[in-house]
Amino acid sequence: ANRRLWALQAGYLSRRDAERWVTFPNPVPTAVLPEPRDMFEDREGTLWFARDGGLVQVSSAPVRALVPEGSLERNVYTLAPDREGRVWVGTNTRPAVLDRRTDTFEPLDGLSWWPQFTITTLEPDVDGSLLAGGPPGLFRTWPGRSTQRIRNEFGVPRDFLRDLQGTLWVAVEDGVFRQSA
Repeated sequence: ANRRLWALQAGYLSRRDAERWVTFPNPVPTAVLPEPRDMFEDREGTLWFARDGGLVQVSSAPVRALVPEGSLERNVYTLAPDREGRVWVGTNTRPAVLDRRTDTFEPLDGLSWWPQFTITTLEPDVDGSLLAGGPPGLFRTWPGRSTQRIRNEFGVPRDFLRDLQGTLWVAVEDGVFRQSA
């Protein structure tokens, strides 16, 4: 996936290219607003937004809102793409994984290997695992296999970043901390 810096301000998207900001002339679709909770850009340059009510996909193709069917939680707090092209969706009560080939959601709640708490942030890691954060702390989960708690004394994780040297940085409400695994 691309690792570009994006900003949303006053309804317009801006992207950091090289040493300058580029603001796109068209406003983002109202389906994304008022406050998206998270976003990422996939390999094809499509932007995905997490928001109350589901996911919004923004690309040069028409905008689609993907809303889980049935009793899946519809308020999406965070999302993360993986190497297989799936999108992991963190919600308050009913997390899911979206298969982008079929646009179907598979619920994750109740599975022994998935953290059973509100997911505030998700991020794929270099080893194929997913880093998951929420009120109980920081976890690493290997889809379909197991979950491991990672020591974290800083608070509820809001976002993660692994730098080029392999250091994991964790953003919490009160700041940013370096996490030793």
